[in-house]
Amino acid sequence: MEPRKLQKTSGSTLTLSLPREWIVKGGLRAGDTVFAESREDGALILHSRIGPTPKGRQILLKATGGEPSPHLLRRLLAAHVAGYSIIRVQFPPAEATAVRRTAREFTRMTIGTEILEEERGTLVLEDLSNLAELTTEKCLRRMHLTVRAMHEAASEALTRGDKAAGEEVALRDGEVDRLQWMVAKHYSLAHRSLGGAGWPAAGMHHALLAARALERMADHAARIALLAGKVDDLTEPQRESLRQGTVRVVEVLDAAVAALFSGDVRAANHTIDTAIGVVASVDALRRRPSSHRGGLGETLALAVESLSRTAAYAADLAEIAINQAIEREAPPTPPAPVARTAAREAPRGRGHDAR
Repeated sequence: MEPRKLQKTSGSTLTLSLPREWIVKGGLRAGDTVFAESREDGALILHSRIGPTPKGRQILLKATGGEPSPHLLRRLLAAHVAGYSIIRVQFPPAEATAVRRTAREFTRMTIGTEILEEERGTLVLEDLSNLAELTTEKCLRRMHLTVRAMHEAASEALTRGDKAAGEEVALRDGEVDRLQWMVAKHYSLAHRSLGGAGWPAAGMHHALLAARALERMADHAARIALLAGKVDDLTEPQRESLRQGTVRVVEVLDAAVAALFSGDVRAANHTIDTAIGVVASVDALRRRPSSHRGGLGETLALAVESLSRTAAYAADLAEIAINQAIEREAPPTPPAPVARTAAREAPRGRGHDAR
């Protein structure tokens, strides 16, 4: 870190010289505009351009012969999260089919990624997403709405024993996954001082934790939905218990997300207390005696467990809301006093060295 002095020009205006290396790297000249971002921790971040992702930031991935497809897929996802706008994949010609299949799966798992070029031994993917439009908040709100809709539809499919409807609900889990990867990308870019896509950079870890909790709730909704094909003779009391349990879980989820965006600590605490009660009441459904034996009882137990886990994740969201609210309220840490040099500490007019 290089210290620089503020210089007073006309009136009360203070100026600061910029590091030459940064100016050259950004291709800046006198008269160009730079963008300043003031953060809650007292830091001042300067950007040489608008937008969280520099154009043309590239990475080369080499796919070796015989590499399992999941391994390449994980590397592609890591490059996406790291904020690379262009990903080049080199591979032996014999691996062309497997690499293309993995690349197509990658584009389905992410938002805005397309296969730009295909040549012999090379495949180029480009990220066309606009992070300025698809902000962190928009991602989290879309995740919330998708998760709540999934749980409601999953409960309905299960109570009707509608296998096709359940499978349709489970497919929506991919939508939540894509949004979760986008929030992870926002997190990575924010910590490279490239902006937080509409979310305070200092609190991006809260957004990432919230996205992960919502993604796990979607997993449980998909799990409930896929049980629909295994149940076809629920009693009316069982159907009503599942419906009521789902309603209570969705209400807790809505309250937790509202607290997350409002920063209302009191509401978040109330949501946690409510969620604890919902978990207890939903868990009680598993302990009720049932006239059914075998698969049906097991299936219901799995569905109830997923509802309980979703309520617990909603409580986690409310805790994240509290953590974030307290962090935002905390005053910035004052900068540490600058250590004075020995020359400044030496008494004036004396002929000995300062220690």
